[in-house]
Amino acid sequence: MTDQPLTSLPSRVRFPGGRMIKGQSLSGAPVELTVSEIIVVDKPKPGCVRVVKQDWAAAGTTVQLADEDLVALLKEGIPEPMVAETETMASGFLPLANAPFSGTPLPSDVNQGLIGDCRVISALQAIAVAQPALLTSALSGGPDTYGVALKRAPAPDKAPASSQRPEVFRVSGALPVNRLSKESELLYCLRGNDTKDTSFPVWPAIFEKAFAVMWGGYGKLAGALEEPVMLALGLTAPLSSKIQLLNNAKPDPAAWREKMMRFHAENMPMTTTIQDKRHNYAIIRVSEDGVVVSDPNTRRTGDFLARWATPRHVSTAPGFVADSEVWPLFFPWDTFFGKFMWVYAYSLPT
Repeated sequence: MTDQPLTSLPSRVRFPGGRMIKGQSLSGAPVELTVSEIIVVDKPKPGCVRVVKQDWAAAGTTVQLADEDLVALLKEGIPEPMVAETETMASGFLPLANAPFSGTPLPSDVNQGLIGDCRVISALQAIAVAQPALLTSALSGGPDTYGVALKRAPAPDKAPASSQRPEVFRVSGALPVNRLSKESELLYCLRGNDTKDTSFPVWPAIFEKAFAVMWGGYGKLAGALEEPVMLALGLTAPLSSKIQLLNNAKPDPAAWREKMMRFHAENMPMTTTIQDKRHNYAIIRVSEDGVVVSDPNTRRTGDFLARWATPRHVSTAPGFVADSEVWPLFFPWDTFFGKFMWVYAYSLPT
């Protein structure tokens, strides 16, 4: 018997270079094969049934492993976060050879996928705008295996302590895809990119995956807050950096404008929440005239690079709340204050 219970180990791990395993088929016949990924699919007990995947698109082979062999494999492999329950049957992990960065991280590198983690993704966009060095310094390795240095947040809605030291989360370069789709479609962050295209940077998906590893699966990211993400990457959240735009007892647009312009000048990542939709956005630029805001769900389709180079005026996009393909957008100050509820800004420790 093993000294470490299976419940304390990941239930899905990857071996980027392949790994020979020995076990038994369900009929009891000896099995010996090279695998890239194993998944625990039954209650942890000696001799329980495990699924072994040999190829990202394959349905997998069922094998029984001795408990001590399984523990050793789960400790050796790189943890793969479980996908959300709605994608379990169709998902596979596709290794990508893309570089993590193609120069300085940009907010246009980022787009949300099928999981409802807009606060996670908008936080990454906002950091790319104001503090991109935090992203490049936290990520190492690739393309098979990455190390992501983060302060461990105890839960998706709980930020790490300011005194906490970062730890390195091991993450493979394989990303969740729909293995039943013809074009190997990415499921989560970077959804919409062609997986045969090796030019797009994968850093946003690697960070999203690291938080999924931290919190126990991609499904845990749905509804996560942006503060644990910001603080996990080394930022702080001073109380003075929150601006309530809705139902404020003493509205003061001039003071709000001055404060946001100061935040922007001090390179503080900022996110905001809209009134018409419980959805988080990243603030890209603040000027005398107004605010440029990005929807983290913006699709990398059509003229998206032109949209980022010259954001449209919100008056030209009447259906902007529901249409993710018109962002980012420029909001004059009065329109911004009329449409958004909160602004959250984060700073480097002093």
